[in-house]
Amino acid sequence: MPGARVKVRPFCRGIRQMRDVSGQKGKETFMDIASAKQQIRETIQIYLAKDEAGHYRIPLTHQRPVFLIGAPGLGKTAIVHQISSELKIGMVAYSMTHHTRQSAVGLPVIVQKEYDGVSYAVSEYTMSEIIASVYDCMEKTGCREGILFLDEINCISETLLPPMLLFLQYKMFGGHRLPEGWVVVSAGNPKKYNRNAREFEVAIIDRLLYMEVEPDYPVWKRYALEKKVSGAVLGYLESHREHFSVIEKNAEYTAVVTPRGWEDLSENLRMREELGLTVDGNVISQYLQHPEIMREFAAYYRFYQRFKGRLDVTAILDGVCTEETLAAARAADPCERIALTGMITEALTGRMGEVMAHMEKLRQSKNRLQETSPDGGIPEDEKQRYQKRLAGLKEEQRRTQDALGAALRFLTEAFGEGNELGIAVSDLAMAPQSAAYLGQFPHQTWMRAAASGSLPAREEKLLERIAANRKQKSGGDETND
Repeated sequence: MPGARVKVRPFCRGIRQMRDVSGQKGKETFMDIASAKQQIRETIQIYLAKDEAGHYRIPLTHQRPVFLIGAPGLGKTAIVHQISSELKIGMVAYSMTHHTRQSAVGLPVIVQKEYDGVSYAVSEYTMSEIIASVYDCMEKTGCREGILFLDEINCISETLLPPMLLFLQYKMFGGHRLPEGWVVVSAGNPKKYNRNAREFEVAIIDRLLYMEVEPDYPVWKRYALEKKVSGAVLGYLESHREHFSVIEKNAEYTAVVTPRGWEDLSENLRMREELGLTVDGNVISQYLQHPEIMREFAAYYRFYQRFKGRLDVTAILDGVCTEETLAAARAADPCERIALTGMITEALTGRMGEVMAHMEKLRQSKNRLQETSPDGGIPEDEKQRYQKRLAGLKEEQRRTQDALGAALRFLTEAFGEGNELGIAVSDLAMAPQSAAYLGQFPHQTWMRAAASGSLPAREEKLLERIAANRKQKSGGDETND
């Protein structure tokens, strides 16, 4: 679950603190979690690169494990799972909190060996549980390469520190080496969040790519839009960003609100709304373990549901909203305006996602027809069925373009070309479903609004892609304005 910035320690090899030409020490480098994820992904790709003979170009002993450290609930584990899936490699995850020296290193066994003609009893070790799990994964999945993810690595016992130092350098536990092609990534919480955590000694730090992760709402919002997090959650956080990640300790209680908590709460809210179940403070407090934030969000959620019932978003997208609706929007306070904007963009994103899903199904259908009829002899009834579905898709796309235009006109008439329009334009560029749609079906009004505002750099690329696509087009349907 991405949603954090990463502070890179200046003493880490691979990602160093920058210095200017005068030799003065520069500021510490920060990057959002997407950039950090890319750095880890590229590091793994480098470690897995082979020479012409098929040998890994960087020896196992020179491959520094990554260490992500940050508050609970930031999505550190999720990042690693995503990378594993994207690179199509295996993954073994282990929590180090319960490991003793024996379980991690292996148990000693006595074996007989002969030296210079004399037999001796010699101590060796059984295979480490961790190393054995990697081999099990290789057998079950067929993946010869992968990620060994060691969570809570800074909570290991005192007796495990020396073997861990050896493992970080030589990737070996008790005489058994990690298979080549497996990269070590680790994570942990700072001591202020976990009393069992320890500060690593320099000897260990010097063997790690050390990255400190911090909460970052704008980055998490991009992820939240992709995961279709509840509009109530996004609307609240848009105007209460300071509540995105809060961990407080005092004599009476420990208050915890994390990005993971917001996402889990969103899933619960959606299910309760679908099933018609009650949402109250008792439910919300299970996810937002902070009395004040829980009460504020509970009040906002009640308001959000009432406001959602008063304003007909469907009518707005259909371009038939009444003057009464427009007047109510103009009279709304800033919090209500953000909520309404979120409702509109959520509905638009849903429609755009449906168009793209239907387009993909139609593409697959066309491919199947061509495969089954390589000589071009497609039956007439199949052609007619395909043409009917294509016409339906074009009509759906036309209605979606009209809805986008109606939504942008409504926001402009209600609030002017201000913050609300900027949020809508940016959110549509960030959500993968709507971004894919806009890349395929550019809309002039949206493009003008995006060009006149200030989109984040990542979303600026969408405008560039649209411009490039339009230059390449030599014909086809024009988009509706």
